[in-house]
Amino acid sequence: NGISYDAATGKLTIAIESNGSNVTKIRDGTGSGVSFQIDGAGGFSENGTSLIDLENGASHSIEIMVGGQVIATVALGIATSTGAGTDAAFVIDIGTALFSETSTVVSITAPMENYIAGLSSGQFDIKDSSDTVIGTVTYSNTDSLQDLAAAITANVSNVTANIIASGGTFKIEILHDTRDTLTFVSDTGNLVSSLTLTNTGDGIFSANLDGATGGANDQSVFISGRTITVLSPSGAEGLKVFYNGNADVDAVQLDFTTGFGARLFFAIDAMLTPTIGLMDANISTLTKQNLVQQERVDDMLARLEQKEVSLLQKFINMEVALARAKTIQDNLKLALDAIFASRS
Repeated sequence: NGISYDAATGKLTIAIESNGSNVTKIRDGTGSGVSFQIDGAGGFSENGTSLIDLENGASHSIEIMVGGQVIATVALGIATSTGAGTDAAFVIDIGTALFSETSTVVSITAPMENYIAGLSSGQFDIKDSSDTVIGTVTYSNTDSLQDLAAAITANVSNVTANIIASGGTFKIEILHDTRDTLTFVSDTGNLVSSLTLTNTGDGIFSANLDGATGGANDQSVFISGRTITVLSPSGAEGLKVFYNGNADVDAVQLDFTTGFGARLFFAIDAMLTPTIGLMDANISTLTKQNLVQQERVDDMLARLEQKEVSLLQKFINMEVALARAKTIQDNLKLALDAIFASRS
């Protein structure tokens, strides 16, 4: 039965043939550019001739490849086949939707049928904005994106096609020398509809700031039409550039300065920023100073109050002493007066 995959359960069944003890062949059953190799590079593969005993009590692994690229490695551990004799099968749980996810694994040299299900060979016409056919492109389902770009460039007048890396994948850019609007029609296969070719018009396809040559999008800028907005690089965040050219450019150096109005705005904004701005910082400092001074004033007032109480007590004591002295003086005067009166 070959190789089968159940996307609902995530079960991958690999049918093999053996000579009773060693694997001699993995039966082909995918027909979609998906292949396998056992125990890594140099081990057994669909096109290999090595013999491997999967049931020898040792650990093994199966690598799943799309377009020659390994996209997943499944550890078998100690394997036991579910079949008997020369018709054996291994069932591996590799998770749901793995094969459907391989459509995002793009290679410029791998057959397009690896990523476009049911792709058939054919040809299509390319027209300019005056509805004139300027070239016909013939393609095969085994062609790669690189082959397709070369065919377009070679067969369509004043048009070049290039493969551009963007976001970890590859995209094909088809561009007229004068940036004329192109349409893709009369496809005898299903490539045009599968690639969902769209016209970017006067928009910018890909760009970066201080990144890789070729303009590969590395998420350092945001592109909208002809406007490029810098997202993250230090010193230029928020900078917007409007491109009004008609040709692809690369390695552009842009020097920029900030005008007085912008510098004044950011200076004032920095001053008024809550918590960390200059105004809030000064207010916070003055508030702390006022608290310290108020604590000192409160301490001085407390001391003055204590001093007042002490002085008042001393004044009362003095008044008492003066009253006693006055009484003694009066008593002495009466005594002296009585003595002088008796003598006379």
